[in-house]
Amino acid sequence: MRSILKKIICLLFPFFCFSSAFSQHTKGEFFGYLVTAANFCQIDGDAASGYNKFGFTAGYMVGQGLGAMKKGDIAYETGAAFSIRGSRRPFDPENPGNASFHLIYQMVDIPVFIHWYLDKFSVSAGMRTTYLIKAEDRDSYILNLQKDMRKVNILGCVGGDYQLADDWRIFLEMQYSINSIRIANNNTNIFYNTGVFHNVISLGTKWQITGNK
Repeated sequence: MRSILKKIICLLFPFFCFSSAFSQHTKGEFFGYLVTAANFCQIDGDAASGYNKFGFTAGYMVGQGLGAMKKGDIAYETGAAFSIRGSRRPFDPENPGNASFHLIYQMVDIPVFIHWYLDKFSVSAGMRTTYLIKAEDRDSYILNLQKDMRKVNILGCVGGDYQLADDWRIFLEMQYSINSIRIANNNTNIFYNTGVFHNVISLGTKWQITGNK
């Protein structure tokens, strides 16, 4: 999985680096996007490694231009989305003592971002406040997983996107939990006592439905 992610990032890197500059979202302009993304997930602080859990995000973003800043425009964006994140350790026949687990977290996201638009390219930073709807281990190794999880988690986010057409953009976003997703930081069969954190790489598209294109 890591090799696949490296190839994706290397493929998108040229788009995120070379562009000229002109205004995208002028001061006071309102705009909106529909957003879909694939999430490549792991949890730092469990007994698994690698982005082995696949999830997704689907939702919308709305924003307003805040004005010009150094060769481009900045904008404030927020919205709402449904996301699936988690972690997975598949069964290893060479190490049968390590039971498999497949942790699935269903969440509602409320993102808040500042975007700096530079022609076809933009960079962003912000956070996602998430509310946990359901948490389960599909392999039934961890029972009552949801009782040990915080309802609210905050993810710090950085990313960039590139405009492919007048109303389509692709984006790459890195997400990492600021606070532990567990209520108690005691050792369990898979969780460590140093804290447990979502670690996500999100790759997706935005379809602009309102505003200048």
